Amino acid sequence: MSTTQSSSFLVRDQRERLLAVFADLVVERGLSDVSLKDLAAHAGVELDTVHSYFDTEEECAFAATQAAAEQCFSAAAEAFMSTSGDCPMAARAALEAMLRYFAGAPSLVHLVVVEHPRLGERAQSMRHRYMATFEEFLVPGFAAAGQLPTDPKTLSLLIAGGIFDLLSRYYLDGRLEQLPDALPTVAYFTVAPFFGLKEAARVASVRAPDVAR
Repeated sequence: MSTTQSSSFLVRDQRERLLAVFADLVVERGLSDVSLKDLAAHAGVELDTVHSYFDTEEECAFAATQAAAEQCFSAAAEAFMSTSGDCPMAARAALEAMLRYFAGAPSLVHLVVVEHPRLGERAQSMRHRYMATFEEFLVPGFAAAGQLPTDPKTLSLLIAGGIFDLLSRYYLDGRLEQLPDALPTVAYFTVAPFFGLKEAARVASVRAPDVAR
């Protein structure tokens, strides 16, 4: 099956297509005004088909966020692993993959930034899990640097939270497509605590090849 790009996800199967349509509808109407019946109509499927995947609109919202997070972290991990032998540059590659993913997924970012926080305690728990996943991504940096800050978990949380807030600001300012332009600053901010300012400056100064966005 071929992989196609929607405005929110890499769509590989019917479930992910439904999630992409759902995210787009949420942008248009707001989460409270989107029903599974609406989703079925816009996706061109029977309501029973939608119910075979999701019981409620809330469940669909959580599933959309989870699927996109998995795709984003997968892209970041692939970029990190493909840049071997230079941990700071590997971190830069992973961060670039993350920023480009979100820049190309406006419907997802709307769901995460605007709608997801309104879903209560479960949404907050999910956000904490995503932060923990990002913290795990930073572990190789501690090991490669050969030193640990006083409280590595807190440092990792600060970096993850800072990047999330940056994502939110770019979206709310209506310039999400410009998010990859922030890569030098994000890379500097992430690398400096582990490898020092000189290495952070080296990583931040690398000029990325021009690619179509």
